Amino acid sequence: MGYFLSILIPLYFIFVNTDFFSIGKEIVFLVSMGLYLYWAMKNKFFYINKIIFFNIIFFVCTFAFIVYWDISKIEYELFLYRKFQYIFMMFFPIIFYFYNRNTSIIKYLSLGIFFLDLFLIFNLLANYTTLSYGSFQGGFLLSRPGAGVLALMPVIYFGYIIVNFHITKIYKFFFALSFFVSIAYIILTGSKTAGFGMVLLFALFLVRNFQFSLKKILFILSGIISFFIVIPVSYFSDIFRLFRGDELSSSMQRFIEWNISIDLFKEHWIFGIGWKHYGEMINSSLMLYAQELFPSVEWKYISLAGDSSAQNVFLDNLAIYGILGVIYNFFIVFLLYKVYKIDTLKSYILLFLFILLSINTFTFGNGYEPIFWFLLGIIFLKDEIYKNFKKGNYSNEYIN
Repeated sequence: MGYFLSILIPLYFIFVNTDFFSIGKEIVFLVSMGLYLYWAMKNKFFYINKIIFFNIIFFVCTFAFIVYWDISKIEYELFLYRKFQYIFMMFFPIIFYFYNRNTSIIKYLSLGIFFLDLFLIFNLLANYTTLSYGSFQGGFLLSRPGAGVLALMPVIYFGYIIVNFHITKIYKFFFALSFFVSIAYIILTGSKTAGFGMVLLFALFLVRNFQFSLKKILFILSGIISFFIVIPVSYFSDIFRLFRGDELSSSMQRFIEWNISIDLFKEHWIFGIGWKHYGEMINSSLMLYAQELFPSVEWKYISLAGDSSAQNVFLDNLAIYGILGVIYNFFIVFLLYKVYKIDTLKSYILLFLFILLSINTFTFGNGYEPIFWFLLGIIFLKDEIYKNFKKGNYSNEYIN
């Protein structure tokens, strides 16, 4: 039964990030739900994960706001279904573990993420004639803008497994393969989230493993040199252009969108503006805010296209859900605090989760939200496994 897990999770990630087989998401979800019901009836207990439960309660409560958002009942019911499907699938490994208490879940998950790596490689090969630096948006198979972040996720996953669970050569191979695949996607897509995420994760690795030894210093220097050989310094010019304030950059656009979102929250702080018209209001206000915030830029020569969001999950929640968005943000901060309690500030996943929340949106279709919940679920899964180990429920075969 566990090998189903090694198929379902990567398939769901693939289907979320593609257009060519959208019904695949529904099939994977229904199969997973069927397994859940089978385990529940077999064990005579319907386990409901607390994080899934809170999300259900929150989004059901926001249902009352649709009259203020100009959203139909059917549209919101579909929204509820998608939200539940996302988080249920990403916490499915925990559900599996709860009913089976099988520490081999780490092996099953790792096989699944390795399968995802193979798909990412196949996607590059299928699009080799169109590959170019900084402009690859996913290609024929991956048709979502989050391809770079999707490719970085296995690196974070396998790094976390190696640090916290039984280390074998196969996991090190999985990590190395994931690393090179992610570097390729960072270069080709020009993804700032993935690129800066990789740099910050490497910096955290240096802090955690800092030692004065010739071997360590040579390793660090070779890593930095290799990185800048394949990725030009111009890749990082975006943030410098923001501080200069005289040339458009993606960071500048995010800053503009943040300001628009904050003002929308101030105007609609009780009920929120809703997600239907939120993107339109962000895009229609871009140029006005841009000229006001950065008057040194020659905007008359620039066509500014919007992102339809603030590119910040916390600000999106405030503007879309109003006072309930404040509550939901507290919930997310509480989850990050729980991650901190489990892993401390040295957690690679905690750092990446913060990056993901700060400079991205959870708009349907971009694939960022499932990655967030999946990585969060891995931390809580590890915590549950450790707790059972301390209780003496099984041997330390998979625990350092």
